[in-house]
Amino acid sequence: MQWSAGPGAGFTVPAATPWLPIGDADRCNVEAQLDDPASTLSFCRGVIALRRGSSDLREGDLKMIDATTSVLAWRRGERTAIAINLSDQRVTLPAVDGTIALSTDRARDGERVEGRLALDPWEGIVVEGSLEP
Repeated sequence: MQWSAGPGAGFTVPAATPWLPIGDADRCNVEAQLDDPASTLSFCRGVIALRRGSSDLREGDLKMIDATTSVLAWRRGERTAIAINLSDQRVTLPAVDGTIALSTDRARDGERVEGRLALDPWEGIVVEGSLEP
C-alpha cells in the first residue's frame, strides 16, 4: 500500500523511477485512510485489536459451521463465530444470538442480533455469542 498521494507515493523521492508500478496512489494510500473509519486500514486495525482482546480468537479451537453454499462460517472458542457471505446476493442465517463485534460494514459494529442475521453481498462479520445455521 502506498504511504501518500504525492509523487513517489512515499516510497521514493519524486524524481526516481520505482522498479514496480505505484498504482492508484491518489485514492489508495495510508495517509488518506488514517482518519477514515470506513477504510481498509481502519478495518485491519479493528481486526487486529479484536484478536488481541479475544482469547477465543487467539487460542480457541476452530469448528466449521454448516451454512448455506455461499456462506463460509466457523466458530472459534466458546463464544465467537465468524461468517462471510461469498456471494453478490443478500443471505440470511438463522439461529444467531449475540453482538456483532466487527463487520466489514463498520456501521454494524456493536449491533445486537437475535434470531436471524442478514449478511449483505460480500459482507463478513464476527459475532460474540452464538451462530448455528
